[in-house]
Amino acid sequence: MRTENKVRFTVVLVVVAIAALILGILGYNRKEQTYTFPIKLGLDLKGGVYVVLAPTAEVTITGAQLDNALRETKNVISARVDELGVAEPTIQLDLENDRIIVQIPGVKSPEEAAKLIGRTAQLFFEDSHGNVLLVGKDVQKAQAGAREDGPGAQINLAFTADGAKKFGEATTRLVGQPIIIRLDEEVLLNAVVNEPITGGNARITGLTFTEAKEKAALINAGALPVPLERIASSVVGPTLGQRSINQSMIGGLIGIALVLVFMWAFYGVPGLLADTALIIYAATMLAVLALFRATLTLPGIAGFILSIGMAVDANVIIFERIKEEINNGRTIRSGIDAGFNRAFWTIFDSNITTLIAAFVLLYFGTAQVKGFAVTLSIGILTSMFTAIFVTRTFIELMAEKDPERLGRYFVKRG
Repeated sequence: MRTENKVRFTVVLVVVAIAALILGILGYNRKEQTYTFPIKLGLDLKGGVYVVLAPTAEVTITGAQLDNALRETKNVISARVDELGVAEPTIQLDLENDRIIVQIPGVKSPEEAAKLIGRTAQLFFEDSHGNVLLVGKDVQKAQAGAREDGPGAQINLAFTADGAKKFGEATTRLVGQPIIIRLDEEVLLNAVVNEPITGGNARITGLTFTEAKEKAALINAGALPVPLERIASSVVGPTLGQRSINQSMIGGLIGIALVLVFMWAFYGVPGLLADTALIIYAATMLAVLALFRATLTLPGIAGFILSIGMAVDANVIIFERIKEEINNGRTIRSGIDAGFNRAFWTIFDSNITTLIAAFVLLYFGTAQVKGFAVTLSIGILTSMFTAIFVTRTFIELMAEKDPERLGRYFVKRG
């Protein structure tokens, strides 16, 4: 084996090994000792909630001031969703229509999540007469955890320096009297102060773990800069998502199988080599998506399948160029070199124009369109590598081992 071909083949083996390692490690759950699909699924595949929020009628600001307020509101909603611990939420700002679009895949209680992200979450510490002692900004952090002195859960509060001072003064003055902790109009705790609390930390007890987690999330996220109302919402059930996955998998497998059979039937052994390169392409593509924590959606699957078609198209162009060169009198080896060199710029130009279109979709598109653009972009780059490098490696190795046999597949028939 020539040194150049050894290097090429080694690179291909390394790429395959890395792809397999990524898919293996990211898909294996050590805690449960199970293997799951390593790519996160989007709302349309996994199920979840889709909510459209808009400013209430009370909001009177307009123009750039409203745009800035909506941007800040989007950041607060992002913080709330992150506190819930859901995977891969999509929060999109539509400034043209003054909307915030929230998609949360995999939420077990989508209606509760929809209510949670739109709440104002104003926190007050009051005495029995309704006098405000502290507000939400005086709380540095709220964290849910197991109760220290009994069953159930609690929220551990850490105050800012100013908040700790206020809380210490209030609890010193109100020993034997109640302090009411209120979130909007909801009373979280009405407890009697037994002793002054001057250390800057307190706890809210009498909650379930679910309540503690949700209320801690609201306290941490703070108030929405702009009050919102839900103008549209929909729930995608996991059953519908699973049906979409099954249909996409069946359609994709049928399409890939037809492509593999076509390449073998039309080009023989070189077609089988191209099929092997396509399989490597698919594994590499999935590994890249898993590595970058991409979220796979139905449009994303469409982009993946489209990129497979482009990868096949690149192999067809290469084989036809090689066939032309050999039938014009070149030797097998020079025909392979000339064919790949001629095909390279054709493949490069067509893929670059498609890549530019994908970047435009990625920049201006909605969440679903962006999913399509991401998978298409990664697919284009990966397909160029497998078509130009992997396929060439296999063809070069076959030409070195049995050039006459390889030449017969590229000789013009009839």
